[in-house]
Amino acid sequence: MGLYITMRDVRGAIVRDLPDPFGGTFDASGDFDELLGRGACPMLNAIDLYGMTTLGSSEMAGVVHEVDALLAAIPEVDRVAGRKGSAWRGLTRFRVMAAMCGADNCLTLRFDGD
Repeated sequence: MGLYITMRDVRGAIVRDLPDPFGGTFDASGDFDELLGRGACPMLNAIDLYGMTTLGSSEMAGVVHEVDALLAAIPEVDRVAGRKGSAWRGLTRFRVMAAMCGADNCLTLRFDGD
């Protein structure tokens, strides 16, 4: 299953209908577990892939920086799919969540692992 990431409000409710960079809206992100543990991403690499981790808005500037580095390292074309794959899409959606969370100290990101 991998990581399932949701944005939560101050009551712990999932924030829904986030603006999807690919059109429409989305409620959660994931599909980029394979990219964790690579490179210098101490914040992302500290996420528990088998439990629950919560990060607050004060941590998001560092998270966004690490996400940008991972996005830049993904090959332009996925050889199997002929286009950027699901890890790139999941990470791009996650970046939207991290940026929104960083702009509002009432939001958190919750990572639920396998």
